[in-house]
Amino acid sequence: MDAKSLAVIGGAGFIGSHFVDSLLSRQDVRKVVIFDNFSSGKRSHFSQHVGDNRLEVVEGEISDMEKLCFALEHCETLIHLASNPDIAAAALNPEIDFYQGTSLTHAVVEAARKTGTSTILYASGSGVYGDTGESYCIEGKTPTYPISTYGASKLAGEAMLSSYSYMHGIRCLAFRF
Repeated sequence: MDAKSLAVIGGAGFIGSHFVDSLLSRQDVRKVVIFDNFSSGKRSHFSQHVGDNRLEVVEGEISDMEKLCFALEHCETLIHLASNPDIAAAALNPEIDFYQGTSLTHAVVEAARKTGTSTILYASGSGVYGDTGESYCIEGKTPTYPISTYGASKLAGEAMLSSYSYMHGIRCLAFRF
């Protein structure tokens, strides 16, 4: 496998830091960029990698397109984990999932297009299915009927990735955790 450069958007979070750990354990990875605003992520999550010259940390807001594009420069792959970390907050403030989900995902895919990033791995969620009761969800067979703004935002993110994939040739993979 060729040496890779990757960015982890939300890389200081719990899940993102585990991606960073895994990536930096590989010899074929030449660079890992953490892009995070540290609103919920912590520097302690990746402190064991401080001093590894393959790690670059960029603190910033995804809405800052110039800074985001700077961080993605020369990255072949990005892992997009950033979104509203407090799912329950949307009960009182439904627009939070639009701004901290749908809008941020648009900024990420647009930055990928502008910088020539070839692959996006997206953290979606089972919320795209809505309430399926006791039924098993089967990819491609279970309908998507989100019942929360969080689920709707994740589904909108998947649709946006699909359109950017088709229109701009970016390889996009969504994972419904």
